[in-house]
Amino acid sequence: MEYKKELMEIIDGIRPDFDVLGEFAFGGSGDVLQVNECFWRVYDAALKARELVDKAYPKELADLGFTWAEIEGFRQVVSNAGPPAVFANASLFGDYTMRLNSFFIFAQQLGRE
Repeated sequence: MEYKKELMEIIDGIRPDFDVLGEFAFGGSGDVLQVNECFWRVYDAALKARELVDKAYPKELADLGFTWAEIEGFRQVVSNAGPPAVFANASLFGDYTMRLNSFFIFAQQLGRE
């Protein structure tokens, strides 16, 4: 399967989850448990997309290291603190959502002339 098609399948699979994350982060609405489930689905999708990017564009992915390190750091905070404690801080969660969104946009832009 070609890079762009596989990437778009990953992204299309999590669009509803991004909607939930955005409503929570920027509108303050949503169920914390549902937000937690969406968080992990988007994170898992980002790992799959990162692996795909790494195979097709390893140098470009290396240039993204700082942003990815922040995403990993947030994942560790969620794992250690649990969803209620982390999700109480919607601005932190909004930052995470924006960074993952930026990663997916970056991945879509690769290979364009």
